[in-house]
Amino acid sequence: MAFQAETCIKEGTIIENGSFSVTTDGDSPAFTVRSAIVSLPKGVTGNIEDIKIFGPDKKLEFGCGSPEYPIKVENGTNLIKSCGGPAVLQAGETIYQAKGNKFGPLRKKGTEIPFGIKLCDSFAE
Repeated sequence: MAFQAETCIKEGTIIENGSFSVTTDGDSPAFTVRSAIVSLPKGVTGNIEDIKIFGPDKKLEFGCGSPEYPIKVENGTNLIKSCGGPAVLQAGETIYQAKGNKFGPLRKKGTEIPFGIKLCDSFAE
């Protein structure tokens, strides 16, 4: 049996004054996202209002959250579990969009907090 390496895509942004809104694009391989792990500094929590991934044909391949029903996150939260299941990404130009708010605690006004997400084809442990 041949070993197949894990496929992962990492995206990130900076949370300013407790919130963020980001749109980014890039070339994606075709794969099934089985884990989407949030990366935040220890002790920081917040809400994901909306996360969407659009494929090369501009069709929605994954979507989760809403301002009315945000997803509470902290370091290590798996958005695939929170959003109800895996996402199948097509190969090609992919657009990633996300919005979040109420991140903190903030040490002082103007504090920047790093936010990351790692999308992988393996299941989170």
